[in-house]
Amino acid sequence: MAEPAVSVILPAFLSHRTIAACLHSLRRQTFDDFETIVVDSSPHEATARIVAAEFPEVRLFRSQNRLSAHAARNLGTRHARGRILVFSDPDCQMTPEWLARLVRAHRSGHQAVGGSVDSLRTGWLESRIHWSKYAWWLSSGPRGPRPELPTANVSYSRELFEKIGPFPEVWCGDPILSRRAVALGIGLWFEPRRVSFMIIAMAGGASSANAGSADSTSARSVPAWKAGAPPADSPTLWRPRF
Repeated sequence: MAEPAVSVILPAFLSHRTIAACLHSLRRQTFDDFETIVVDSSPHEATARIVAAEFPEVRLFRSQNRLSAHAARNLGTRHARGRILVFSDPDCQMTPEWLARLVRAHRSGHQAVGGSVDSLRTGWLESRIHWSKYAWWLSSGPRGPRPELPTANVSYSRELFEKIGPFPEVWCGDPILSRRAVALGIGLWFEPRRVSFMIIAMAGGASSANAGSADSTSARSVPAWKAGAPPADSPTLWRPRF
């Protein structure tokens, strides 16, 4: 059996309410040369039962020990067969051309590619919480370089990941991994049309995959211009539109 071009890796913890919608969105991808890996460390079998019963194409790995989201991602990469490693969360839903645009960006020469993270919650509070976490990565932003890429919607070539990985299994390990790539002279590319939608935007900065773990974007610094106009000397930043 030929190895897939892409491995999509999802960490799961108490994700039984959201993972089916996430995996259905992966089934709708226009690019189909990929595998999906779910690493579940939930204390009960609800998430694993859904995956096994409804999504037999998914490679499911269970851990009896509680894993942080980054630890689960690292376990998933050890089982991944793809040449491009894609990371998201089980509380996300992806647009149908998500993987196709990701692969196109990699084939054009980028080794680290992130996409936009928009919210399906439209309430005033939920929108502002989401905006404070993901202001650098909204679909209203321009295509181009970013200082870091969040694991809700990010991909690395296997070659690069083997140089900068694994994920640090600490708070905000994804920006640390981004900085390792930058230290090697690798640009971090943002493709706004490659959209994943967060089902849940929770106060405290945790998605359903990350709740209670030391892996959250809430501690990540937000742009300095959050309350005002972008600085004139910061061409890669923009003002999000609502």
